[in-house]
Amino acid sequence: MRYAIIENGIVANIALADAPLAENWIELPEDSEAQIGWTYARKKFTAPPPPPPIIPSSVTPRQARLALAWAASPDPAYPHMLGMVEALFDGLPEPQKTVAKISWEYSTVIERSNPLIAQLQTLVGLTDEEIDALFIAASKL
Repeated sequence: MRYAIIENGIVANIALADAPLAENWIELPEDSEAQIGWTYARKKFTAPPPPPPIIPSSVTPRQARLALAWAASPDPAYPHMLGMVEALFDGLPEPQKTVAKISWEYSTVIERSNPLIAQLQTLVGLTDEEIDALFIAASKL
């Protein structure tokens, strides 16, 4: 038989035995998916919540552009966010326009902490969570 060894409400180990060897050994039903790290309360096993996503500190320019190309624009004049971002660069006053375009076109990485990202975030009207989601999506491309 399979047993979950429970310590402080958490499955600390899974063991095979003919009978429970201690009070904290709970028999697992044959169809149970319980694993080490699951909680046990009120005779029920529960999986832990998934870990929070890791927000990359940087992505490649290719990844950033692809993520923006796939992201819907909040402005109906643009089919995707990439077009909107590039149009925003064109609308900046000089010398910010030239500096932004140089950074966008010639950087080898796009860093989440870059002030240009914060400026774009404000111009587009995105939340920190939405920018983080774009970086997460970009990192998978």
